[in-house]
Amino acid sequence: MLHILFVSMGARWHRLTGGGLFHNELNIVRRIVIFGVMLWSLIFVHAAAMVYFEGISYADAIWLSVTTITTVGYGDLSASTFMGRAATVLLLYVGGIFLLALLASDYVDYRIARRQRINEGKWDWNMHDHILILNSPVYNAEIYFRRIVGQIRQLPEYEQTPIQILTTSFTEGLPTSLQEMGVRHYRGSPNHFDDLKHVNVTSARHILVLAQNEYDRSVDSITFDIVHRLSELGVVERTYVEVVDDDNRERLYSIGARVLLRPIRSYPEIVVRAMVAPGSEAIIEDFFTHDGDHPQRYPVDVRDVAWHQIITALARADFGTAMGYIDPAHGRVVPNPPAATRVTTEALIVLVRETAEPSKEQIDQCLKAIHSSA
Repeated sequence: MLHILFVSMGARWHRLTGGGLFHNELNIVRRIVIFGVMLWSLIFVHAAAMVYFEGISYADAIWLSVTTITTVGYGDLSASTFMGRAATVLLLYVGGIFLLALLASDYVDYRIARRQRINEGKWDWNMHDHILILNSPVYNAEIYFRRIVGQIRQLPEYEQTPIQILTTSFTEGLPTSLQEMGVRHYRGSPNHFDDLKHVNVTSARHILVLAQNEYDRSVDSITFDIVHRLSELGVVERTYVEVVDDDNRERLYSIGARVLLRPIRSYPEIVVRAMVAPGSEAIIEDFFTHDGDHPQRYPVDVRDVAWHQIITALARADFGTAMGYIDPAHGRVVPNPPAATRVTTEALIVLVRETAEPSKEQIDQCLKAIHSSA
C-alpha cells in the first residue's frame, strides 16, 4: 500500500509541476538521467548507512537497498536497528520510491514522445548504407511502395537493406504494410538540405528520385532542383532519377545525373533493375516504344533447331537479336531459353532496329539456311 501511495503521489506531482511542459524527448531524456543519478545516489547512501548501522558487507547492503526500493522484499536481509530502519524509511520509502515513480513516469513520457515523432515522420533513424527514396507518387503511393519494396526484398543482396522514404506524404504515419516490410520514413522535402541531412543522404547506397506526378512535365523542375542539391552534396552518382519529359534529360545529364528513366508506375521492376544493373533501364525503355530498337514478332516455321543456331544466324545476317519463341504446345512465350534448347515454333520474338528492320521473307530465308546446312 505504501508503494502504491508513493507512486500515485509521484505521478500526480509530476503532472502538476511541469510534466506536461516536456514535449521534446531530449528534455525528457535529460530528466531521466537526472532522476536516475539521484536514485542511485540514494541507493549508495542507504547502502553506506546499512554498513554503518547494521554491520553488514557493502555487497549485501547494495542488495538490500535495491530489493527494498523496488519493493521486492526477499526477506533474506533487513534492517534491525532503530537507525537502520529510520534510514530506510527516510532514504528509500520517502525519497527513493518517490524518485522511482518520477523516473517511471518520465520513461513512459519518453516512449510516447518517441512514438509520436515516429508517426509524424520526425524521427531520425540514422541509417547508413540504405536505400533512400525521395518523393512519393501522388496516386496510390502505398501500393507503389509495396510493389517496389517487394521487388527489392526479392534480391538476396538487398533482403535486409534498410529502406527510407523522404516525403511530405503519409501525414497519419507510414502505413503498417510498409512498416512490416522494414520501411521507415521521414516527413520532409527533398528540396531542403536540412531534410536531406535528417535522412543521411550522404551515407545512402542508392538514392531514387521519384517524379511525384508521372503525367505532369512541370515536376521535372522539382526533380532538377533535387538532383542539383544531390550534386552539391557529392552523391549524384548514386542517384536514379525519374524524368517525365525526355527533352529534360540533357539538362539532368549536365549536372551529373547518369541513370534516368521514365516513371512507369505499373512496372517498378524497371527501377530495381536499374539499381542492380545500371544501363538496363535504357534497354527496357526501348521495349515500350517503336523508335530505335524494338521487339518484333515474326511468324516462322522452325523444326528442332538449337536456340544458339537461331541467335547466330540472325546476328550474322544483321537482322537483330532473337529474344524468345512461342511454345506451340501452350501458346506461351519462352524468353531467353538455354543455348542448347531444341526449338520447334511458329513464331520468334526478335529485337530489331527501326532503320534496318528485316522482312518476314528475309527471316524465313535466314532460318532455312540453318536447315540446309544441318
